[in-house]
Amino acid sequence: KIYSHCFLSIFLFLACSVSSFSQDKVNFKVNEKLFVKGNSILVGNTILGKHQTKPFNDIKVPNDAVNMKYVDIDGDESTFSSSSAQIVLPATAQSIVYAGLYWSGLYPAEKSVMRKGNRRMIYKNKGDRVPSVNGIKIKTSEQTYLDIEGEIVFDAKNKGALKRDSPYVCRADITGYLKENSFEKTIFTAANIRAVNGKLEGGSAAGWLLYIIYEDVTETPKYFTTYDGFEQVIKKSMDITFDDFQVKTQGDIVSTLVMASLEGDDKIKGDQCAIYNSETGRYTLLETNEREASNFFTSSITTGNKTKSERTPSSKNTLGFDLIKMELPKGIIKNNAANAKIQFKTREDRFYLFFTAFE
Repeated sequence: KIYSHCFLSIFLFLACSVSSFSQDKVNFKVNEKLFVKGNSILVGNTILGKHQTKPFNDIKVPNDAVNMKYVDIDGDESTFSSSSAQIVLPATAQSIVYAGLYWSGLYPAEKSVMRKGNRRMIYKNKGDRVPSVNGIKIKTSEQTYLDIEGEIVFDAKNKGALKRDSPYVCRADITGYLKENSFEKTIFTAANIRAVNGKLEGGSAAGWLLYIIYEDVTETPKYFTTYDGFEQVIKKSMDITFDDFQVKTQGDIVSTLVMASLEGDDKIKGDQCAIYNSETGRYTLLETNEREASNFFTSSITTGNKTKSERTPSSKNTLGFDLIKMELPKGIIKNNAANAKIQFKTREDRFYLFFTAFE
C-alpha cells in the first residue's frame, strides 16, 4: 500500500485584546520550503508561572487569577527567565535539516498590578518595557548559554489597538546550532524571554516553541512549507487557505496538525478549530482525548510526539500557553488535493495567529 503523508502544522498565539484589522497585522507569506525523507517534532514550554521553579498543575485556574512570575529553572545569575524541554530524536534519525525557534509574550510593561476600585478592578503598569524583545539566550544540555538575536515577526510596542497587551513574536533559525550541539536526547533551554509579570487584565502569557524537521530513512518523503505573519481572530470566524502543495494521486493520506497558542484557558470554553471537508462541503471540528471540540485550547502541552519529551517545569496548566500536535481525521485530505482550509472560531478569546506550516 502506498502512503502519502501530508502533515499540517499550525502555530498560533492567542491572547485577550482589543480587536483590529488595520495596522495590527502582518500578511502571511512563505518562509521555508523543504522536501525531506523524514519527519518533525515539536517541543516548548512556558516562561511564566505561579512559582519560579515548581510546576503548576491546577488546570481549572485561569491565567488572569495568577500573580505571574518568571519561571527561572537554571540557577544562572545571567538569566531572569528560563525553561527547558527535552528533544528526543529517534535512533534512526540521520540529521536535523531545519530547526525554527519562536518565542512570544504579552509585554506592555515589566509588571502589572491590580487593585480594587469602587466598581471595578483597576490595572496599572509599572516599569518601562525594554525596547528589544528579540535578544535571548539558548543552550543544550550542559553547554554554556549562547546569546542569539532573532528576527521580530510582529511587535505591538505599546501602541495601536493592541496597546493593552502589547504582544510580540520573534523567530530564529537555529539549525546550525542544533546540528553541532544535539544528540539523540538533548535538553534545550531558552532564557531571558520577556513578558509582563503580576496581574494583567485578561491575564499574562508567554512561552517558546522549537519546530524541528529531521532526516530519517525509515520515514516517507514529505514536503514542508512554513509561513510567517500576524493575524488576530476575534468573535467572527477566520479561514486560512493553504495552496502551495500537491497531494499524491493514490494511497492513504495521514495528516497531522500542530499548533501553539497563548490564552487558551481550560475554564474558558467556546474556542474551536476546524478543517474543511470538500466532500461534505462543511467544516469538521477537531478534537482529541485531551481537548474537546468546543474547548480546544486548554493551557496545556500535548505535542503527540512518538517519544515523550520531559519539560522543566512540567506544569499541567501552562497558564495561557498551548502546544498541540494531533492526527487529523482520516480521509480529510484527499488524493490530488492542492489546497486545505482551516477555520478558527471563538466566542470569548482573541487569537493571535503568527506561524503556520504545511507538510
